[in-house]
Amino acid sequence: MLSLPPPRASPIAFVFALGLALGVAAGAAAAQPAPGAPTVVTAPPSAAPAPATPAPAPAPPTDAEAAAAREAAAPPHGDGQLSTGIPYGVPPPAHAPIARDGGEARPAGTIGLYDDEPEHDPRSGGDEAGSGMLGVVRIDGKGRGFAAGAGLLIARGPFDLEILALRSDVFGGYVGVRFRPYAGMFQPYIAAGLPGFVFDHDEQVDGTPQSTKRLAVGFRGAIGLELRLDRHVSLEGDLGFEHFFLADDRFEADVFVPTLGVIGRL
Repeated sequence: MLSLPPPRASPIAFVFALGLALGVAAGAAAAQPAPGAPTVVTAPPSAAPAPATPAPAPAPPTDAEAAAAREAAAPPHGDGQLSTGIPYGVPPPAHAPIARDGGEARPAGTIGLYDDEPEHDPRSGGDEAGSGMLGVVRIDGKGRGFAAGAGLLIARGPFDLEILALRSDVFGGYVGVRFRPYAGMFQPYIAAGLPGFVFDHDEQVDGTPQSTKRLAVGFRGAIGLELRLDRHVSLEGDLGFEHFFLADDRFEADVFVPTLGVIGRL
């Protein structure tokens, strides 16, 4: 029987085995932590945080607190320029000239107190009647004719002074006073005055007819009503009684004379 010679190690195999052993040793050394190096511990994942409890709603403010907040937020107080003459919230400049309005000093260029008050409607009462012109028709109570008149009306509070020129078949005039105790759309009044007419008086002098000028003067009393259409225009009507002095047969001593008129006031 033939015996085989023992195998001999190849130099290449030896080098390969040595390299493999060195690689395994290096990997094992890398897997070991270095001496003195801190150990890293991985914490397990924490659970989700619980939802936060909502804060309680604030209590509503009291009435006093709400009023104080509104007052603090309000702009500086001031009156309107049209009511007191001072612009809202702005004092007048120190160099502004001073004007007098009803005895009260105020900066020039501003409007005084109540200057912006609207004009009163005379139909609502409480207004001050002004002066103006008056036109009337005097009607004979027995229907025998009429006399037209026109003139001035001068108002002083509740009193009106009438100065009229009259014309019928003769010339005349009237001066009288009216008193209106109430203001408003309907204004009753009482009146008194002196009517007068210039006429031709015929008479016989030594058997010769002559004509002379005479003046018949009377007294008139009346009650009436003035209707205010607006601040400037009125209608009036009254019932009057007149007694004449120094009249001849052409005039009746006592007559009933109603009148109708139109008044234009300033």
